[in-house]
Amino acid sequence: MLNRGWFLNEDRDSNFFDMKFTLSSSNIDFANLSSDQIVNHFKSSTCLTTKAGLVRTLSKAPFFAHYCQEQNVFFPRSYDLSLSPDFCSFLDDNVNIQAQSILSRLLRTLEVDPPKQVNTGVINVLCKVVLNYHRKFSEDSCIDSKGSRGEQCFTLLDSLIVHNADDWMHRIVPESDLDMDSDFVVLLESVSRHKKQNDQDDKTREKEKKWNSMRKNILDSLSTLATLKDDIRHFIVDSLEESRTQMDHPQGTINGNGVSNNLWIIKPSGKSRGRGIEVFHSLPDILRHARPTMDGAKPSQFVVQKYIENPLTIAGRKFDIRQWVMVTGKNEICTFVVSGNISILKSFRFLLIDWNPVTIWFYNDCYIRFAVEEYDDPQHSEDSQSKVGDQWTNNRFRHLVNNSVGKKSSNFKDSFVDEATGSTINGCMWSLQSFREVSSSISPLHIRKCLLEAAHL
Repeated sequence: MLNRGWFLNEDRDSNFFDMKFTLSSSNIDFANLSSDQIVNHFKSSTCLTTKAGLVRTLSKAPFFAHYCQEQNVFFPRSYDLSLSPDFCSFLDDNVNIQAQSILSRLLRTLEVDPPKQVNTGVINVLCKVVLNYHRKFSEDSCIDSKGSRGEQCFTLLDSLIVHNADDWMHRIVPESDLDMDSDFVVLLESVSRHKKQNDQDDKTREKEKKWNSMRKNILDSLSTLATLKDDIRHFIVDSLEESRTQMDHPQGTINGNGVSNNLWIIKPSGKSRGRGIEVFHSLPDILRHARPTMDGAKPSQFVVQKYIENPLTIAGRKFDIRQWVMVTGKNEICTFVVSGNISILKSFRFLLIDWNPVTIWFYNDCYIRFAVEEYDDPQHSEDSQSKVGDQWTNNRFRHLVNNSVGKKSSNFKDSFVDEATGSTINGCMWSLQSFREVSSSISPLHIRKCLLEAAHL
C-alpha cells in the first residue's frame, strides 16, 4: 500500500486515517468515525464473530422461518452456558441422552446374557426422564413440581440417579455411595443456578439440609431388586418407543447410529484456531470445565454443542469446508437533540452501522481440511457395549481439523489415501478441484447435495 501512495500514520490513537486495520475493535473510536473512513470491525460485531453470539444470531434468524422452520435442522444444537435458560436446557438434554443410552444398553445385554436382577428404582427414574424430556418438547414447555416454567425438567435427584445408573443398576445402593456424590450435587446446583456467594453460612446450612433430605429419598427409592423379566423389559421398550413417537427430533441421528456415548464438544466463545476446545462424555467434567469462578467474578463464556457421533468421513477422517467471506456495512453519523427542560439541551452524536441489509461477499474458491488421525467410532468396535474413555476424547488430532492443532502432530505432513476413490490427501488439505473429483462418491444423495451447495459446486 505504501508503494501505491498510501501514507502510514504511526499514531495508533489518531483519528486521522482513511482506513484502519486493527486486531481488536476496542482500538477503534466508533463514536468519532466519519462516513468516509473504513475500519475492519463492526461495532457490537460479537453477534457474528463469537461462538455464543453466532448461536444466538442463528437461532433468531428469519432464514429458518422461510427455509427450515428451526435451527435444529441446520446446525448441531448448541447452548450458551453463560445463560441460565440455555444451561438448564443443556442439562436436560444431557441427562435425557444418558438415560436413553443406559436403557438401550441394558436391552442389548438381554440379547446375549440371561436376565439379571435390576434396581427397579433406577429403571423407573430412567424411564421417567426419557418420557418427560420428550413431553417437554411436545408441550413446548416444562412445568416443575412448583408450577414454574422454563427451568430444568429434571430434579437434582433425577440427575444424580442417572449419573450413577450404570453403577447402581444391579444392586441396592448403600448410604456410603452417597457420600462420594455430594460434591457432584453441590457442583450441579451451583453451576446451573449461577448463585452469588452472599450469606454463605446460611446457604451452606440450607444445602446440607437439602442434601440430607435427598439422601433419604434416594435410599428409599432404590431399595428394591427384581429380575429383569418381560414386564420390566416391556416397560423399558414402551418408554423408549413412546419417546420416539412423541417427537421425531431432527437431530436424533447425530446422537449416534447405535447407543449414544453422550459426547459433547465445549468451546470458548471468543477464541479461534481450536484453542480451548475440549470433547467430554462426562457431565461432571463439563460442569467443572465451565464452572463460574466462585469469587463473584464474571464466569468464562462457553458454548457447548452436541458432538456429531456419526460424522461423514473421507479417508476415515473428519473434514470441513473452509469458505472465505467478507461482511461489509455503511457508516452513518446521526445527531440527536434531546430536551428534558427548556434550559437544558443535550446533543448526542454516534455512529450507526447499516446492518439492513448487511452485505456478505463470498470468495468463489474454498478448500477442504482434514483431521490428522482417523475417526475410529467406538460404536463400530467389536464390543457392541463399548463406551468412550478419556484417552479417546482427549485426542485432539482425531476430533479437530484446525491446522493450528494438526501441525503439532508428527503425522501432519504425511500423505494418506482415500480408499474409496484412490485420491491422495497431502498436508491434511484438499483443493476445491480435488473435492469436486470425489464428490460423486459421497452418499447418501441429500448429504452430497448439501456439501456441493456449501462448496458452490
